[in-house]
Amino acid sequence: LTYQTEIRMVSEVMGRVKGLYVKEGDQVKQGDLLLRLDPATVQAQVDALEAGLRQSKLAIDRQRVASETLATKWTRYQKLRETGVIDANTYDEIRSQNDQSKVELNSSIQMAIQTEAQLKQMREQLAKTELRAPINGRVTQLTIKVGETAVPSVTSIAGSDLMIVADTSNLYAEVNVNETDVARVVPGQSAKIVPAAFSDEAWDGTVETVAVSPRQIAGQGKSYPVKIRLKPSATLQFHTGMSCRAEI
Repeated sequence: LTYQTEIRMVSEVMGRVKGLYVKEGDQVKQGDLLLRLDPATVQAQVDALEAGLRQSKLAIDRQRVASETLATKWTRYQKLRETGVIDANTYDEIRSQNDQSKVELNSSIQMAIQTEAQLKQMREQLAKTELRAPINGRVTQLTIKVGETAVPSVTSIAGSDLMIVADTSNLYAEVNVNETDVARVVPGQSAKIVPAAFSDEAWDGTVETVAVSPRQIAGQGKSYPVKIRLKPSATLQFHTGMSCRAEI
């Protein structure tokens, strides 16, 4: 038995869980705050980059004034050189200073752009210290506690899985149909689903999808996963992960 959508929530940044605002079984709406990591370390980096960006902008203003002053001076020296008032060495020295000031100004501008990019990236990291619900649904599993450390990882190591949020509005059974029978299963067929926990009762359902590719089970033949949408039942209690059998 399974829900239509189950999302495994993981953290994209490392941090200690500072606030946990849901418990297992709670209903949540998309965008609700579920969990907050301690942002102190990331916030300090954001503050440092903001200070660095302010310094870079001050340096740009200072170098722009110096560059404009040298540009004016060089223009004046060009006229003096044409009349022969100054020698070639003095003229070349002023021209070199003017060119160098332009290079330094451009370098400062590029450094400021780089700092802005780093700041944007770090602000995104800061935003990721807050975990929000991706869909409307229910918290079906909670594996982290306040004070524990969340770890970004693609593997199931301690701290990588935080919780599971599921869309519980649609209930399904996923059954494996042997390759000798799958050709006779098509979407729209009716089905009876008997969960292992309630062997004397059954859900009515409808075949919704039949897998195109087989699933190989060790020691057994090939089977094809079939998804069956279940009709709500007033007497049966649904628990995701329950074993069941199906008659299609």
